[in-house]
Amino acid sequence: MNLKKITAFLSAAAAALAMMQALPASAQEPFRLTGDLDYDYLVTANDAQLALNLYAESLVGNQTNTATDDNYQADIDMDGIVDVMDAQNILNYFCLSMLGEQPLWADLRELSDYISYHDGSEYLQYSLEEHDFVPQNEPFPNNGMYLEVGCRTAAPGETITIPVYASGLTTVTSAKLFLDPPEGLEPVSISCALPLGEIKEKDDRVLTAENGLVYLYPPVGSMFWVTIDEPLLPENGIIAEYTYTVPEDAKPGTIYPLHVNAPKTTLFGGENHNGYQYTLLDGVIVVQ
Repeated sequence: MNLKKITAFLSAAAAALAMMQALPASAQEPFRLTGDLDYDYLVTANDAQLALNLYAESLVGNQTNTATDDNYQADIDMDGIVDVMDAQNILNYFCLSMLGEQPLWADLRELSDYISYHDGSEYLQYSLEEHDFVPQNEPFPNNGMYLEVGCRTAAPGETITIPVYASGLTTVTSAKLFLDPPEGLEPVSISCALPLGEIKEKDDRVLTAENGLVYLYPPVGSMFWVTIDEPLLPENGIIAEYTYTVPEDAKPGTIYPLHVNAPKTTLFGGENHNGYQYTLLDGVIVVQ
């Protein structure tokens, strides 16, 4: 992991790593969030200590420091190795977790009640034979990706921006994201957070930039982008930002779930457009 990737990782730790391990889990099993080693849905000093303990134990009789079934949750940067970078990251992660709603938004996240794993087989693609969109029925070849929709509180009448984070990606050549607009909220705008460079042309829905082409359509929550020359790496883990306005007459305690439409959504990494399986944490807006 080079310095640039380390810097990007640390700066994104407050949110982009607030993800559970990429394993399907039944409703009876606890969701295992990265960095939450004691399963209390918070990142605390106890988690930092447990991660450091696992790091130290990984050095004993494990020359390669390979992550195992016993210590994989201490693999904070998800590179398959429990090493000194994970020890550094868990301390940084713990410190950032004390700064407010980030990174786990545990008290809000549970209101969304929607954490899931998607292998891509449900992805809808157009069939010339069926003359319709059908599931592709084949899992994407890549794994290890985490997609997280942010959580926020808002006052009645407030316009609020929700970030969408991704981690586990190396590069992005094209992607499609559908975040269904919550009933009762007014979609205002969508912005692509990928480093597309200088904007060359922009109209109502299409943005042409130095490094890519982006299609945005807030009414249905859709965003599609494709790079022109080189694959891109999300900056600070953020791939998009969705802006909504809360109704003036919204009552305190009203919950607006932010669901990613998985059958319509797929994300690609690498130059060969191989899709990623992904763990998804949907978000929520709660009226104060």
